[in-house]
Amino acid sequence: MSGFYGGTKVSDEMSSVKTPVKIHQDCNVFATELSPNVASKPLSIAKDRQAYLLCMEGSFKIAGQDMHRHDSAEIKGPMELELLSGATGAYVLVFEMALTRESRRGR
Repeated sequence: MSGFYGGTKVSDEMSSVKTPVKIHQDCNVFATELSPNVASKPLSIAKDRQAYLLCMEGSFKIAGQDMHRHDSAEIKGPMELELLSGATGAYVLVFEMALTRESRRGR
């Protein structure tokens, strides 16, 4: 697959986005499986939003940073999130939610 995010899998119960699972949180969960050495379609992270990425399998590059299995990243919007998969492809989860002032860095 070369698409980004196989669609939203989980969304806020108040969201108009149709998903198989609705939760009582302001959070959207995306999953993508990328073939080797392909760029994903971009996902817009708005200025009042943030995202957490988790590399489940394989590897990818984001903003020049290499990510490997079990690596994670915190992204603050605004940003166009685009991944470039590594030689073995990648399976990535993205949790997109309202921006918070706190950071998970160093914890």
